[in-house]
Amino acid sequence: MTTDIAYDVVTCGEGLLRLSPARYERLEQSNVLDVHVTGAALEVAVGVQRLGLQTAWLSAVADTPLGKKVINKVQEHGVDTRYVYRVPEGRTGLCYVEPGSAPRLPQFLYDLDHSAFRSTHPEQVNWSLLTQTRVYHIDATSMAADPAYRPWLENKYIDPISSGCITSVCLDVPEGHPFHGQMTSLIVRLIEEADLVVITVRALETLWGISGTLNEVAYDIKHRIAADVVAVVENRLSTPRAGNWQGIAIADTLYEDRIYRMEVIDAGGTLSAFTAGFLYGKLTGTLEIALKYGNAAAALAHSIPGHISWLTKQDLQSQIEGEGTKLQR
Repeated sequence: MTTDIAYDVVTCGEGLLRLSPARYERLEQSNVLDVHVTGAALEVAVGVQRLGLQTAWLSAVADTPLGKKVINKVQEHGVDTRYVYRVPEGRTGLCYVEPGSAPRLPQFLYDLDHSAFRSTHPEQVNWSLLTQTRVYHIDATSMAADPAYRPWLENKYIDPISSGCITSVCLDVPEGHPFHGQMTSLIVRLIEEADLVVITVRALETLWGISGTLNEVAYDIKHRIAADVVAVVENRLSTPRAGNWQGIAIADTLYEDRIYRMEVIDAGGTLSAFTAGFLYGKLTGTLEIALKYGNAAAALAHSIPGHISWLTKQDLQSQIEGEGTKLQR
């Protein structure tokens, strides 16, 4: 069982670099690319840390200037990276994003072959810190699209049940990369064995064929799996620049919150922002508060370029209290 707690949340997953043109240019016309650090697991670790809890990130990262750029960005926000496995002469995965504006949709191109994380076996990573954390969080979205991640899922990221911590799993349908057939059963098993699940309506429909209102799909999945808490979110973008965000949570009771209507600057990292706010609220307060923090974090993340949620607890509280749209002096 967990004894000496050093971390509130430990996350595990791949870190990437996202390259995108400025000023909504096409990739083929752009001469300059903005570089952002991304990776759902590290985004959650950063988000929770910025809200005031202690986090660590587990991963395998290239021991190169590009890999160090990823680690440095995570460290900048106070996340513990001492347990990251460094791969000599390894490769850092890349994601090229071409921003869209109606009627042109965003485009995502991934270059992940032979990356340090995908080339590392889970047993090479030091998992000892799982005995020192309250929550162990896995983002399964990228895993679901590619059988190269199979060793990580077969090990369930080194089964945390024996470590005594809460297991948390987040899942969406990978952008432009549907679930891979070989991975579906492993993803389902991971979700079925988690204590806390954050999942999108798209993922529920893809995995189980669940459809209906947000409340209906939440009740449906809660009855199918053993998780103590399930949060279901829906992000509807009517155009690449505008849309709605809504999330609800269910345990013994269903919890609802407001619908956020947004002008979108960047939709990257918004599910990670929700998860970070939700975990923070769950660890420090009630499930109702967790949902409010999660939704506020996701909505605000749409207004910030890049995948890292540069948010504070004060930002979330102002949004929840209705002060977020007022001029701050």
